[in-house]
Amino acid sequence: AAIVKLQGVDVVVSAMKRHVAVPAVRTNGCEVLAYLAREEAHQPLIATAEGIEAVVAVMQAAARDPTARQYACRILAYVSSNSARQAQIAAAGGIEALIGAMLAHPKKAALQHSAIAALSNLAASNPAIQARMNELGTGELAIAMMQKYATRPRVQQHCCSVISAVVSSEGVKAELNHALRRAVAAAMRAFPANPEVQSRGCEAFSSFTKKAGGEVEALDDGVAELVVQAMHGHPKKISLLLHGCQALANMTATDLGHQTRVMAHGAAEVVAAVMCAHGGEVELMSSACLFAGNLAYNPENQKVLLDLGFREMIQGLTETHGPQGDLRLNLRALKALGNLDHTEEARDESTASKAN
Repeated sequence: AAIVKLQGVDVVVSAMKRHVAVPAVRTNGCEVLAYLAREEAHQPLIATAEGIEAVVAVMQAAARDPTARQYACRILAYVSSNSARQAQIAAAGGIEALIGAMLAHPKKAALQHSAIAALSNLAASNPAIQARMNELGTGELAIAMMQKYATRPRVQQHCCSVISAVVSSEGVKAELNHALRRAVAAAMRAFPANPEVQSRGCEAFSSFTKKAGGEVEALDDGVAELVVQAMHGHPKKISLLLHGCQALANMTATDLGHQTRVMAHGAAEVVAAVMCAHGGEVELMSSACLFAGNLAYNPENQKVLLDLGFREMIQGLTETHGPQGDLRLNLRALKALGNLDHTEEARDESTASKAN
C-alpha cells in the first residue's frame, strides 16, 4: 500500500500517541491500521512502530467510543497471530483492554467478534497469558459469548480455543470446569459439519482430559462419542485428528473401565483409519501409538487391535521413520508393540514380580 511505502504506519502511530484524547484522531488512526493489518506483511510494521501499544492506549482512553474500540479489537485480532506479538499485546495490557471492551459494549456484535478472535489467538501457547486469561474470567466470558451467539460457528470456534487455554491453566474451579466442558460439547453438537468448531472442540477436550480426574468427567459428559464422531466426520483435518487422538489417549491412560467405554464408541476403528491414511504425520502417529499402547495392555482389547491391523501399522511406522526418527514416536510405537505382544500370563508374572 502507498501508505506503507511512505512510512505512513509510523506517522499514524505517532499521531495516535500524541492525540489519544482526540476522538477523531484515535478513531481514524485505528481505522487506517485495521485496514493495513489485514495484510500479513504489514503486521510486523505495526508492531515495530509500537502500534500495538498505541492501539491498547486508545482502547483504554476511548471508554465510551465503541467505534474506535471496534477498530482496535480488529487490529489486535490480526496482529495476534504471531507468538512474539502475542507477548507484546499482553505486556501492553491488551488482554485487559479486550475484555474491558467486550464488557462495556455487549451489544456491539462486530466488536465482540473481533475481540474474541484476538483472545483466541492470544490463548494459543503462552502459559503466562493463559493463566492471566483465567484470572480475568475469560472462561465465563466465553460461555456467555457461546450462548449469545449460538448460531455463529466462528464465534463458537474462537470460544473453544479460549476455553482450551483457560482449562490448561491452574486453579480452574470445578463448577466452572464443568460449565466450560458442557459449552464445548454443545458447540460440537450444534456444528458437526464445521471442521474448525470440531477441531477446536477436540483441542479443548484434550486439555480437559489432561487434568487429574478430567477423563472421568469427560466420559460422563459424552466426550468420547463426540471426539470419535468428529474424527469420522473430518478424516482429512490433521489438527482435529491430532487433538482427537490426544483426547482419546488421555481418556484411556489408566482405567480399564474407561477404555471399555471409549472402545464402545468405535475409537479403535477411527484411530486405525487415521493411521492408515496419515502415516507420514509424525506427531499424529505418535498420539495414535500412545492410544494403542494404552489399550493394548488390556487383554480384552488386544484381539480388537490385532484384528484392525495395529501391529502391522505400528511396525511399519518404526521401519518408515527408523531409529533416527522422532524419539517420542519411536518410544510410543515400541511400547505399543510390546503391549500387543504381551500375553496375559506374562502380564500376570510381571505384576507378581513387581508386587514382590
